[in-house]
Amino acid sequence: MRGFKSGGVYRLLCLISTTIVLACGQSQETTPSTSAPPQPTGATESPAPKWTPGYGDAPIGYAGAVPALVAQGADLRLSGWAVDGVDGAPVKSVTVSIDGKTSVPASLGFPRADVVDALGRPEMRRSGWIAVINTAQLSPGRHTFEVTAENSRGKKSKLPPVAEASFSIEKQ
Repeated sequence: MRGFKSGGVYRLLCLISTTIVLACGQSQETTPSTSAPPQPTGATESPAPKWTPGYGDAPIGYAGAVPALVAQGADLRLSGWAVDGVDGAPVKSVTVSIDGKTSVPASLGFPRADVVDALGRPEMRRSGWIAVINTAQLSPGRHTFEVTAENSRGKKSKLPPVAEASFSIEKQ
């Protein structure tokens, strides 16, 4: 039987370890990535990323999932969380746009213990937002939504959804 150090497994582990060390030693970007931050386990809606100060000058957060099918005339409730990407402060506003036309302001300041737990930042306790959209004026069929947050410095960013950013209206 060959020794562990002379086997292929040992060489593979060395290669992986070297790759990890080299990757970790590279400089990190200071601008936010276009990919979604990592999601914690156990979050129930719009998960929080692990906090890294300096996500950029724009807000960060998520938009929660919406039902796939909504009865025409019913209220559609969208919720999520958003904070300033620099210091974790509350955002100035969150707006939901339906089909790039209808804009609905969200109510801010709802408690989000999951965000505090995931990020370890107690000041983010009231980072939640909720927008209620009455669907009476929306035609039957598929619709998309987009959520934009704005911080106190006027910087805006689109909040990624945790699921598909669309829903369908069913005629009643």
